[in-house]
Amino acid sequence: ARRAADEGMSARELEARASGKRSAAGRKAAARPAVDPDTAAAADKLPRQVQDLLREGRLTAGQARPLLAIAEPERQIRLARRAADEGMSARELEARASGKRSAAGRKAAARPAVDPDTAAAADKLTRRLQTRVEIRRRGRGGQLRISFGSEEELMRIYEMLMRAGGKR
Repeated sequence: ARRAADEGMSARELEARASGKRSAAGRKAAARPAVDPDTAAAADKLPRQVQDLLREGRLTAGQARPLLAIAEPERQIRLARRAADEGMSARELEARASGKRSAAGRKAAARPAVDPDTAAAADKLTRRLQTRVEIRRRGRGGQLRISFGSEEELMRIYEMLMRAGGKR
C-alpha cells in the first residue's frame, strides 16, 4: 500500500490492482510508454529553456514537436514561452513555426490598434499586479485578462485585488 501511495495511486486503482482488474484506460496506459522515446530524444535538441518548460509541465510534447522545425534557438524559446503563457494548441504552434497564420492570427492582424488610454491602463495594471494584464474592448464592454504562472501567483493576485476592493 505504501508503494502505491508513493506512486500516487488512488484508492480505486489500488483496489483494482489488488483484485487483478484494470480499467480500459489503465490497460491502454500500461501498454504505451509514459513518454514517446522519439519525442524524448528530439526534446534533447531543443534549448534548455524549452526543455525546462517541458519538465515543468507548462509545455506538452505535442507542443514541443513543431518547435524542432525552427532553426533559430531564440525563436524556439520565444515561441515556446508564448505557447506556455497563452495556452496555444499544438496546431497553433505548427502554424506559427511554419510561418503560416491561422484564421485567428489573420483576424488579429486586421484588428485596429488599441486606443492609448486602454493600453496605458493595461500597462499600469501589469506593473501594479506584477503580471501580464490584457484589456480587450468589445463594443461597450470587453474583457480584462490577468495572467498567472502558478497557484501561489494566483493567490497573491487575488489577495491584492481583495485588499484593493476594501471591506464590504
